[in-house]
Amino acid sequence: MRIIKNIIIQLFYFTVGMIAGAFLFYFVMEYQHNKLNLVEVPKVVGLNSEEAALVVKKARLNPEIVGSGKVIGTYPRTGMKVLEGRRVEIYCFNFNVERFINRLVGVSKDFAEDVLKDLGLKYSFSYIAYSKDTGRILSVYTRGDSVYLLVDKGERKRYFMITDFRGMDVEKATEQFKSMGIPFQVIGNGKVVVDQSPPPGTVSDRMVLITK
Repeated sequence: MRIIKNIIIQLFYFTVGMIAGAFLFYFVMEYQHNKLNLVEVPKVVGLNSEEAALVVKKARLNPEIVGSGKVIGTYPRTGMKVLEGRRVEIYCFNFNVERFINRLVGVSKDFAEDVLKDLGLKYSFSYIAYSKDTGRILSVYTRGDSVYLLVDKGERKRYFMITDFRGMDVEKATEQFKSMGIPFQVIGNGKVVVDQSPPPGTVSDRMVLITK
């Protein structure tokens, strides 16, 4: 019974701690938002450029009209939290698409897709392994009425020329892999390499050593 009582007490304190931590996190985030003077980008789609500019100014932001006619989108997008006084580009029916899409380089794929949907533009994504910044737009170009975006899908693999490690001490072989940055796996608990995959003379991005 004493053990059960101790467990119940520990669970009680753990639950209280979790709740207190959640409240603390909430109040810290609210404090940071207020401290940074964050404001929300208002919805102006469908208004004319003059009306939209007034709405954005009332939200304590700096409007910049791009094109003319009815508003079809903004950058940053409606509902985003931004610093007070930030410039908000208001894209109207007649605007320079090239100027707009060039600003998508470096933003996330999800954000770019949302904006392109809002603007009613045709688009497609291609992917390439480039860096650790997965999901970022690397480049953008247009062809006809379509927008093509190249997206980073992760770090490029490094390939190495594999030499013969058979007969080598396992520790020396693994130290060599580590120094070269080659991913490897050791099978067995032996101290000597008796076989390897891939074989010597091939190119690979990883190495498997079989020991005995």
